[in-house]
Amino acid sequence: MDTKFQAILDSLPPKLPRSKLEPYADLIRELRKRERSYREIAGLLKERCGLNVGVHTLYSFVRTRGIGEGDGRIAEPGGNRCPCVRQHGPAPPVAIGACEKSALNISV
Repeated sequence: MDTKFQAILDSLPPKLPRSKLEPYADLIRELRKRERSYREIAGLLKERCGLNVGVHTLYSFVRTRGIGEGDGRIAEPGGNRCPCVRQHGPAPPVAIGACEKSALNISV
C-alpha cells in the first residue's frame, strides 16, 4: 500500500461503539444465560441503570453480537448458532397442504 494512504489510515482515531448497550454487553449476556426475557432485561436496565431501551433494540443487539440463546455462549462467526444443526443437519422442508396453498395464492 502507498505510504501516503497508510499514513492517512494510521492517523484515523478508533471508532467508538455505536450502541448505547455496548457497556452493558456482559450484563446482558449473563442475564440471557440465566434465561431472562428481553422484556425483563429491558426493565432491569431501565430500573437499575437508568437506560431506557426498547425490547426490539435489545433483541437486535443480542442477535448482532451473536450472544447465544439461553446459555450465553458466543456463536462462532459464520458458524451455525444451533449445535444440533451440526449433528443432525438442517430440518427438512415442511410440506404445505392444498388448502394452505390456495390461501397463500400458490398454484397447485
